[in-house]
Amino acid sequence: MARKTVAYRKPWFVAIAVLGVAGPAGGFAGIALTYPNGSDPFGAVIFSLFAWFFWLIGWHSAVRMDAAGVVVDNLLVRNTIPWPALQDIQVAGGLTFRLRDGTTVGCLMYGGSLAGLLTGYPYLRRVAARMRGTQADLSPGVAEAPSGLVASLGRWHVSPWPPLLILATLELIAVLALLIR
Repeated sequence: MARKTVAYRKPWFVAIAVLGVAGPAGGFAGIALTYPNGSDPFGAVIFSLFAWFFWLIGWHSAVRMDAAGVVVDNLLVRNTIPWPALQDIQVAGGLTFRLRDGTTVGCLMYGGSLAGLLTGYPYLRRVAARMRGTQADLSPGVAEAPSGLVASLGRWHVSPWPPLLILATLELIAVLALLIR
């Protein structure tokens, strides 16, 4: 049986990711196929780095919860928090996860803003309540953390396939542009 994972992302960040990947890819395809030249393979690298950046912000950066705990991906850094190590999910200058050892982990996807500060973060409060509900569903009966259980904070992590897939697609377009020249 597959492990249930619940991912939390802001819808407009996902829209930025889609537009940020499709825009540079479509723009590159249009330029390369209309005006093919010898620098297209290098241009594909530049455009794919642009697209990859938007993918990192809008899709890769997320909060994921499963039976083991919470995983907070922030651009290139992954924070893994087992349920017993998590004390509370708070809204304090953005969404934060307070650990039993006193450390807090913030997340890019649900960071603070001036508008949120002025309005009391109503959206983030609803998201935090949904996350607490997910925590109750996925981790029934989790007690205090055993003495040896710690969170893995600040570990570098990026899945290699999305940037490579974007790059391979744009390089294919560059090669086709050079072949039809």
